[in-house]
Amino acid sequence: MVYEVCHAIPGRLRLKISLRREEGSLLRDLQQYLLEQKAIFSVERRVKSNSLVIRYYPKKITQPAVLSEVKGFFKVKGLTIPARRGSPKSLRGSMARFLGLTACMGYVFIKKVLLKQAIAQGPFSVLGLVAGLSSLSTLKSGLTERKDKPGISLETFIGGAALAAVGAGEALAALQVLWIEEGSHLLTDYLADKSQRKIRELFSLAGEKVFILQEGVEIEIPFDALQVKDEVVLHSGERVPVDGEIIHGTALVDTAHITGQLQPEKKAAGEFVFAGSYIREGVITVRAQRVGEDLYLRQVLKLAEEALSNRAEVQRVADKLGERMLRAGLIATGATYLITANFAKTFAVMLTMACPCATALAAGSAISSGLYAAMRKGILIKGGRYLEEVGTADTYCFDKTGTITPRQPQVSLILGANGTKPETLLEWAVSAEQHNKHPIASAIKQEAQRQGVRPLPHALCDYILGSGVRAEVQGKQVLVGNERFLEKEHIHLVPVLTREAQKAEARGQTIVYVAVEDTTLGLIGIDNHLQRGAAGLLEALQARGVKKTVMITGDKAEVARQVLRHLPFDVHYSLLLPEDKARVVNELKGNGHKVVVVGDGVNDALALAEADIGIAVGGGGSEIALATADVVLTNGDLAKVLYLRELSQQTLKIVYQNFWLATSTDLIGAGLGILGFLPPVLAGLFHVAHSLGIMANSSRLLTFAPQSNETYADSQAETQLPDSRRLDTLAIH
Repeated sequence: MVYEVCHAIPGRLRLKISLRREEGSLLRDLQQYLLEQKAIFSVERRVKSNSLVIRYYPKKITQPAVLSEVKGFFKVKGLTIPARRGSPKSLRGSMARFLGLTACMGYVFIKKVLLKQAIAQGPFSVLGLVAGLSSLSTLKSGLTERKDKPGISLETFIGGAALAAVGAGEALAALQVLWIEEGSHLLTDYLADKSQRKIRELFSLAGEKVFILQEGVEIEIPFDALQVKDEVVLHSGERVPVDGEIIHGTALVDTAHITGQLQPEKKAAGEFVFAGSYIREGVITVRAQRVGEDLYLRQVLKLAEEALSNRAEVQRVADKLGERMLRAGLIATGATYLITANFAKTFAVMLTMACPCATALAAGSAISSGLYAAMRKGILIKGGRYLEEVGTADTYCFDKTGTITPRQPQVSLILGANGTKPETLLEWAVSAEQHNKHPIASAIKQEAQRQGVRPLPHALCDYILGSGVRAEVQGKQVLVGNERFLEKEHIHLVPVLTREAQKAEARGQTIVYVAVEDTTLGLIGIDNHLQRGAAGLLEALQARGVKKTVMITGDKAEVARQVLRHLPFDVHYSLLLPEDKARVVNELKGNGHKVVVVGDGVNDALALAEADIGIAVGGGGSEIALATADVVLTNGDLAKVLYLRELSQQTLKIVYQNFWLATSTDLIGAGLGILGFLPPVLAGLFHVAHSLGIMANSSRLLTFAPQSNETYADSQAETQLPDSRRLDTLAIH
């Protein structure tokens, strides 16, 4: 049982705790225990990630004291919860030991092979002492590793066997085994370190110098010295080092690293930029709102690193297979010595069959390669489990707005009632929606900007999921939302508006009403043209094993039917509140389906959380998407949904190829060792070679390009519902 501090700022601490299945209730008990502490005022339990978000009064209790309370709880329960440690063998340490043993092997080679001189191999010879000390170090490491676990580890067995060989006067055979074992450790540590470095390279910011404004003068400071509210000056070709708001200037900003959007965006004063974006052209000044570990980019990095430790079920299968191979190898090693009484043959069998490195790498290397390949495509996966499961899911549920319709829909109808001018209606609507991130709100803000309509001053804003927004604008209550929302607020709908709304919905438009002080002023129609390739995606998923595709939407049935005319969904549900979407997902799961929900990561939070795998499309830059979804597609490209499924299936295919490769080469090597055709050094090289073969096979995932790309590309035309792009602005008297 281990704990890890995932994120910490004064007053807030996120703690991830690894518990065995039978200890699942302890997380809830710990939550209750911490809430009893006076200085801790909030503890949020996140079941899916086995984590707690602890909020406390920093003036009353320190972070170490909070962690002491956690340790105290488990101590009372009779359990230990040590802090997570890194690998017991660092890369530098592995390198030093391997080079030391390599120097000894070089000495042996020169003296025995080149100079043809005999070498003493007794326990008290120089070679014997070196081999003996190395054996003791390996034995100690193995015993430490298995201190709290039953059974014997591979390192314990190798260390003990090598020590026995030294005692029997076979120091050279022992040294060969230890050299090969240390080399395999070095290879494993190097590959793990390389994976971590590659991930950090994707999101690296550290080491850069930045310019900030102080009393009107630009001052150069290190990246690590940045603070909230610093005003950072950025020029063409520079990378944004903070999350913050532009307060001066205009620039073309490349956000591909964050949002996956290929074309640079024009950003001006009042707009937000993320660390990691590039200034392609222009000069801007950005006021920092988040720096250091609080950056969105840092959260993504932490997510990526955690993903490597969130193991897939197939990796647990590999662990069990590795344990069985180890037991079989130990038996075969012992039997070989009893039959042949020959240390060389015994060590050859041990190195090829009792060292299950390739078996352990079979799943882990493929899963890691798959995760990294997805990351390079702008797909953030929270762990191997989700990469594995998304390829076996049989049901895909898609939200409509912002998922199968674009994240940036367009206003196609502005209809004022009771003489309200369309621009006045738009002014009230954009004032209420100013801070809303929903795609419909984005469409209203985009249309207001296009027409030069500026939002009015506002005080309060309350977003009601699945319904609309309530805001106080210039002292008046403004409601912007669907018909159900206004009816719930007892707002009377003008009959002529209702008739016009029905006509618009029959054309496939989504309708939002605008009401001020209990009076309906008009409605706004939002077009529902479909994402490029949406129909092709559904057909491709169905061709690749998906049994049921479902559309879930809060829109009316009339709008849903228009969409269904163009998209081959098997089932659809309309007029759903967020909790209704979650209920549909649970019903599907209850019927034995493995369910993927594809949504925008904001309005679908409940459904994403209830799904077996939640995929947020276009979630780049969204902290909500990072929190709620298991997979985040940083742009709105639906093709990535199909790529992800095929990557998952290819990853599992390579895992099972690796299993066969590892097992068959182990058996072949053991047979050659027993017959005397494979001395220990060659057996070690054979062991390293087939481990490298596993790695090479897994690395094919890094360049994986599914064949479906060609056929799917043919369906990339944008599907447009009738009359969706013409903007009508009317005033009804």
